[in-house]
Amino acid sequence: MKKVFTLLLFGLLLSSCSFEQVLLKGAKPVSHPVTQTPAYKALNPYQQDYLFAARLIRESYPDWESILSPAAFDALEQAGIAALALPCSPQEFRWELQRLLATFRNDHTRQLKSWYPKEPLFYPYQLNYAPRNEGYGWYIERIDSIYGASWIGCWVDQIGNRCLDSLSAAFGEMTAREHEYGIRDDLYRRWLFSRPRLLARMDVDTAQGLSLECSCPDGPRQLRVAPGPSKSFNLQSQKPRRSHSKPRQDGFWYQAIEDKGYGYFQFNGMFDREVVMDGLKTYVRAPIRPLARLFLRREYRRALKGKSTRWIRPNAEDFDAFLQEVFTDLNAKNLRTLVIDLRNNGGGDLEMARPLLYALAPQAAVRPIQDYIYLSPLSMSQFQEEWKALDRACQKLNQSLPADGTLVNVDSLEIAAGLEQADFFAPVMDPRSPVYFRPPVPEYDGQVIFLVGPQTGSAAAGLATLVKDNGIGQLVGTVVSERPEGATAVSRVNLPNSKEEISISVWYKKRPAPEAPKDVLLPDHWVEADKDSYLNTADPVLNWVEMHLIGR
Repeated sequence: MKKVFTLLLFGLLLSSCSFEQVLLKGAKPVSHPVTQTPAYKALNPYQQDYLFAARLIRESYPDWESILSPAAFDALEQAGIAALALPCSPQEFRWELQRLLATFRNDHTRQLKSWYPKEPLFYPYQLNYAPRNEGYGWYIERIDSIYGASWIGCWVDQIGNRCLDSLSAAFGEMTAREHEYGIRDDLYRRWLFSRPRLLARMDVDTAQGLSLECSCPDGPRQLRVAPGPSKSFNLQSQKPRRSHSKPRQDGFWYQAIEDKGYGYFQFNGMFDREVVMDGLKTYVRAPIRPLARLFLRREYRRALKGKSTRWIRPNAEDFDAFLQEVFTDLNAKNLRTLVIDLRNNGGGDLEMARPLLYALAPQAAVRPIQDYIYLSPLSMSQFQEEWKALDRACQKLNQSLPADGTLVNVDSLEIAAGLEQADFFAPVMDPRSPVYFRPPVPEYDGQVIFLVGPQTGSAAAGLATLVKDNGIGQLVGTVVSERPEGATAVSRVNLPNSKEEISISVWYKKRPAPEAPKDVLLPDHWVEADKDSYLNTADPVLNWVEMHLIGR
């Protein structure tokens, strides 16, 4: 009866608001003293929300003064408030809010919904980027079949009245991505060049239709296109389909490529069931956690039966059992190379790196990424468990809690207080840990290659950093989505009036190798497809690995 009542209560909550609003800590607005000031009360609602967000960033974002001087932040704040004077639409507010957040060039400091307008219609093409003339250019990767395949591969020099270099730079100023490679990838994957309303907002003349000035193999050509519903297009591309390396929905997936002498492991999400359940204490409000556990158990049961679920990836149940199967198969078939593909892994929980690296290098003295929490009212409300751990460690060491505005390494304090072990692999050997690796631990001494790129994000980028800085494998590809050192982690905040949801990073990470660059994680082998190899090869990066690294 109790279970039935719980399910009914949970159903009632879900029917009245979204899943995230029920579960996540950011569902109710964070308070801030600025809301009680006369200056705040004199503003219109959108201006109030903009000022609220700006003040939260000032007190919560670590090391923001390395990006902006206080005077420059003042000017940015004043310009945004002036731009939001009435009359103002919700879309104009989202636009100015994005300008503010994008200033910090941080994947985790952003709007959690789209900053650009919804589009009922699209232009019938997708542009992709590739090296061109000592820089990068944009070409037609896919186009509606009514225009013909001869346009595929043509460089686009101008859209309407704007040249591509100028337009892509303007779009780039609006993204939160952390470097030029991530910015280009963001423009590509969000189809920003195909959105009529967005192009008009960027001063592209679309009144009489749209023309693209192109450089094609047979010379300059002009393509005129008309917008339409995306479902009406028959987009075609000449790119061959991938076989085993095609992106999958699975959390983790493995196949032995025996004819070429390697195993292929596609790792698409840094979480399994135990890690997700453990993560509830960080991201879900305490009164709701039992309901969340009940809901997630049901979702995992659905996923195990092959049913689609919005919240759980298929084949993401038991990571250590999966690793046992992978390494047992590699050894049984004498495959001396394992390729781990992180190119479609947007992140999750970095704790998942521990069992993987333990299986690859159990004797290694792994230098960890150092995580610091920036003390503020926002970080205290969002990461209560970490604040409790900090308080326990300070009490044990007879210290007072550090003041707000301080960066604190909670793990180091816990180790100093004897509350945690310094060994990176200690959680893997603890049966109470969500990343416990049940023995026997497989032994594998073959070479390990990690494929990385601009979609390797958050915790997956952290895994790539651990691999690189500890010499546990080789990285192949381009750069990951974010810097190896800097502000990180999502904290969810609903703005008081508009209810727009944003994230402000309140953690700061330091890479294990202090002598290495802080702004970019360079792979061991830079492999970037040019336009022709991308269009004519199923997987140029994996092809390069097969030709140059496997069996050598």
